Amino acid sequence: MFVLFAGVLPPVILQLLTTYSVWGSVVIYTYKGEGFTGGLTGIVGVLASSHHGLFVFHPWYLVLLALNVYGAAKYKSTRYLNIVAITVFVLLWITNGTWGCWLFGASFGSRAFIETLVPLTMGAVAVASQPAVITAALSSRKAIYAAIIFLLMLNMYTWRGFLKVRYDPCGEHSYSDVFLWPLKERPRIVCGEERK
Repeated sequence: MFVLFAGVLPPVILQLLTTYSVWGSVVIYTYKGEGFTGGLTGIVGVLASSHHGLFVFHPWYLVLLALNVYGAAKYKSTRYLNIVAITVFVLLWITNGTWGCWLFGASFGSRAFIETLVPLTMGAVAVASQPAVITAALSSRKAIYAAIIFLLMLNMYTWRGFLKVRYDPCGEHSYSDVFLWPLKERPRIVCGEERK
């Protein structure tokens, strides 16, 4: 434990000194007037909303999370890693969901979860490497291939609609705007401004 603390302490001290030298204080708050006011609406919305919901725009996260939950419940050898990955995800989910602007701007999907990719992927790979999982995957590989292709195509499809600005990227859109964009007209007002 001492070695871990000794390894973490120097960068923390360096960050505090740098912040103090730049701002004159070790604590600064750059989001004046904003705070953690998203409540339950934000906690649910940040995952499932048509307004940049993580699982709506990036269904891979759901697969990674499911593998980690399965691994934590089933395999003692991966349990610690899976629990850490799930904990990181849940903490970031609550933090992002309760933030007053849980939509996080006009980005594609929910960019605020990118930090969870490494722990979720590490845990999922540990589970997928278990002999029983490999055997099961080999016996149902056609279904797995179909699921992979479907998820990739779904992600590319929603990404294309976003790039072509077929729905308002600022969050003012419904599920039908996101998934049925080829059947709809381009929005005239995007991010509060009229398009030319």
